[in-house]
Amino acid sequence: MNSETTRSLHAVFERDVVKTRLSQTGIFALAYEFLKSILIENPESFLTCCGSVPRDKYKAAVLAKCPGQPVIASALWFQEQGAISEEDVESVKRFRDHRNRIAHELPNILFDTEFDGGLEIMLDLYELIQKVERWWIIEIEIPADPQYDGQAVEASDIDGGCSSVVNYLTRVAYNLD
Repeated sequence: MNSETTRSLHAVFERDVVKTRLSQTGIFALAYEFLKSILIENPESFLTCCGSVPRDKYKAAVLAKCPGQPVIASALWFQEQGAISEEDVESVKRFRDHRNRIAHELPNILFDTEFDGGLEIMLDLYELIQKVERWWIIEIEIPADPQYDGQAVEASDIDGGCSSVVNYLTRVAYNLD
């Protein structure tokens, strides 16, 4: 091993580097699970009326869009509703691939001297979570809640629970404050 490689590897094993890499990859994995949950569970619950309607309606309306891939099928359903774009659906695929890389290749990522933390993809994931949550609240939850009858609600005033958590954790892991 040459001295440059040795220095790079020593830098990777520094305590703060290890903590940072683990927190950044862990937060991405968590954020992806939030996105997955929002994409799958919201329409499933809505279309089955919280389980009171048979799942066949949900299967036909959502899962049939991409059999065997419920996350992508659900993203396509959101696209069909006008909540997200075709580019957003492609981003979901990119997020899934990145999450899979983290889950299956964590040692390679942890010891990769070129690892940059993935801030750009993390921010893209956060923005999509926020977009889907805001759309769901504006289009589904607010119209179903009589306390909002006749009230105008600005999208920028809405913060969903998952996007708020992801925003906070991203700021901590990437020292964005």
